[in-house]
Amino acid sequence: MKRLSKEKNLKITLIAMKIAMAVSALLIIVNVVSFFASKAKSEKCTQAMWGVVTEVERIYIARHGTSYKAKVRADDYPGKVFESIKTHHEYRKGDRVAICYDPDDMSNYYIEYADPEVEDMTLVLCSSVLLIVMFVLHMYESKKYKKLLSEQDTVSE
Repeated sequence: MKRLSKEKNLKITLIAMKIAMAVSALLIIVNVVSFFASKAKSEKCTQAMWGVVTEVERIYIARHGTSYKAKVRADDYPGKVFESIKTHHEYRKGDRVAICYDPDDMSNYYIEYADPEVEDMTLVLCSSVLLIVMFVLHMYESKKYKKLLSEQDTVSE
């Protein structure tokens, strides 16, 4: 009875690991697609202008540390405010930063030190590490499961 319970627990563990590996693989695919989309979008940002940081939002997350988001007023367009994505670069009010933009579409831009590709690549790397860890653990648990099954076969003979 105890072996059946152990077998059942190992089987459930293996199924959970397969699900985790599938989710990791899906995350990798989504993040790789997002990375290349961001890369293509940022490559269209061929013009640059200067701006001044007018507001800084400080975001603290215990596991990830402090991130910052900046609102920037462009010198060339004083009525327009540009906002950065979250970045670990510490913006300060009054900093002068470059705003890289697509001359055909001003809504496509990024602010110096806050390139979206970096964020996407970090997610790809984290998802890859998760997939590798799950794969190694799955191999280890599979060996335990096969060993338990072979022991049951020898006992039942």
